[in-house]
Amino acid sequence: MEEPHRKAYLYRTATNLVTDHWRQQNRHRRWWRLFPLRAEAAPHRVELASDIERLFQQIAPRERALLWLAYVEGADHREIAEILQLKEASVKVLLFRTRRKMEAILRDHGFEDSHD
Repeated sequence: MEEPHRKAYLYRTATNLVTDHWRQQNRHRRWWRLFPLRAEAAPHRVELASDIERLFQQIAPRERALLWLAYVEGADHREIAEILQLKEASVKVLLFRTRRKMEAILRDHGFEDSHD
């Protein structure tokens, strides 16, 4: 590979890595804005990531995928239907039910609804 091509390749690779990192950080920030902790629960943040993971284990893998695709990735119902091989009309209903289920689980464990 010639020098100009090598530099272009390295530049593109580095740019893609930085972009991927930024997107991942942005997804994490958006996720945590969805479910802020109540003030009285704040001292218990030490194991928060594993606690959240444990809470999400209470719902089915397809339900986790629905929430992730809709609220972290920002996919629309058509895209979600394609990815999960569902009917587009089913996605709206399944997402509604899953969201309500997860909201109840999070509320029961000290989280509050950020839309109040």
